[in-house]
Amino acid sequence: MNEDKPNMKWLVENRIAIQETALDLYLLIPKKKGSVKKQTSLINQDLVGVIFCLWRGVFLAYEKKSKLGEPLDHAKDFLKKIIEDNSITFGDDKNFKEWTANFYIDCAGRILSGFPTSKNSKATKRCETILPLWKIEEYPEQIKERWIYNHEILKKKIRSLKNSADKQ
Repeated sequence: MNEDKPNMKWLVENRIAIQETALDLYLLIPKKKGSVKKQTSLINQDLVGVIFCLWRGVFLAYEKKSKLGEPLDHAKDFLKKIIEDNSITFGDDKNFKEWTANFYIDCAGRILSGFPTSKNSKATKRCETILPLWKIEEYPEQIKERWIYNHEILKKKIRSLKNSADKQ
């Protein structure tokens, strides 16, 4: 048996899954400009960001095998590439995947969790207003499990938005 088969199967299944989720959100976003409230617009924009992070992250997570210290080494090399070339491509993301996989997948989680609670905040509330809530206590350690956790929360939040839109 090909030892890459389980990883490749995971990649293909989850690449399909994120594309389907992207389509669900795309179909939910209204066509007319100005036809949604500011908060709804910001939430939809944030969810597009989550989809991008998970779409990019799935390609990087499937091969990630970091050992202690590798993500930081890749982060430093990534930063050097930014400084020297002022450009990052998908090929660079793959070359530095021990860091970039963490970045994209954890960035998705940070967006899904929303803004920290504050009485003095002037920021418009976003993903934290849609159930289910993203919970750090439930966030898995392994990269593929984190991808799946974030994707499940994303799908449920999109479903919540759709259900709210259907009621209006």
